[in-house]
Amino acid sequence: MCSLSAAKKAWRYRGPDYSKIIAIDAGNCTDVYQCIDFARQYGLEVKKVLQSIVVSRIFTIYQLAHLIIFELPKIIEQFSSRNKIIVIYGLLHLFVYDSHIDKADAKQLIKEIAGSLWKLSKDRFVLASFTYSNSEYEKQFVPVFDKCIKVTTDINDNRILQMNVSNHNTKKKDSLRKAALRLKKRELLLVS
Repeated sequence: MCSLSAAKKAWRYRGPDYSKIIAIDAGNCTDVYQCIDFARQYGLEVKKVLQSIVVSRIFTIYQLAHLIIFELPKIIEQFSSRNKIIVIYGLLHLFVYDSHIDKADAKQLIKEIAGSLWKLSKDRFVLASFTYSNSEYEKQFVPVFDKCIKVTTDINDNRILQMNVSNHNTKKKDSLRKAALRLKKRELLLVS
């Protein structure tokens, strides 16, 4: 739900043009009551917030791929092209936790999903979260996004969070800008 919270903040910041959010729950963890609490916390009208969020749940990697590649463009069109924010949380959850998936299929689907997200991100704000991800899958998604924030626990002290921020959208070809930040866990408020 962290991604949804970030998207709602972006929605408030960017104004009426960003009035719709499409949230894809790839990790099957949506808590509508938390959305309501969040809306109340920020003084938003609960009914308007709930009307502006579309949540879709999927249960297999094939459903996820079909939803993002084929259905998401239709959903965007159906709810008007004003949809400027797309949130996908738990993006790699099904790939990591399904022990019965074919690795070759999974890699091909990830490639197709990444391509579709790249196309959508040209004129929309696409926010995706990966938790408990497997680096072989993660490596295919990260280059799709201009900016990436990776939060991990420091290997020497589990009370410290290591945050690595990278910007893939630079003017120079083959250039990558990175920054790192260390925070104590108590200094960072996570919405979950």
